[in-house]
Amino acid sequence: MEELLAEFFIAWYHNLMKASDHFYSELDASARRNRGSFTAAVESAAFSFSRLVSSTVGGDVADELFAWWRERYGVTEEPRWEKLGHIASFVLGDYDDTTMDLDRDDWEAIRDVLSDAADELDLDVLGKLMADLVSHGALD
Repeated sequence: MEELLAEFFIAWYHNLMKASDHFYSELDASARRNRGSFTAAVESAAFSFSRLVSSTVGGDVADELFAWWRERYGVTEEPRWEKLGHIASFVLGDYDDTTMDLDRDDWEAIRDVLSDAADELDLDVLGKLMADLVSHGALD
């Protein structure tokens, strides 16, 4: 009985959490676990990010978005993990303007990565993401 109850609560908890919420908790855990190893923390984040967003935009786009984040925010001893989470949230469709902050360079980089991969992306996914980019002023 206890096992069934535990499985129920685990399933219930995961249904309440958005995928991006789970990703934020993974980033936090990775940062704490790898506090002494910058390289390990970034590699762990790359794996988690790819696993999360690849189902939406594919592995190549996930890799390109992560590479851009790494170049801009992930090269210091204190990476800007929240920015990676915001990018993931955007791709997954649960970006929140009131609590998340991507700047113009971020939006333009996302636009460029998506534009370069337009032939590889599902048209519905591409259309939704591009419409969201328009609402953030990234398509002039």
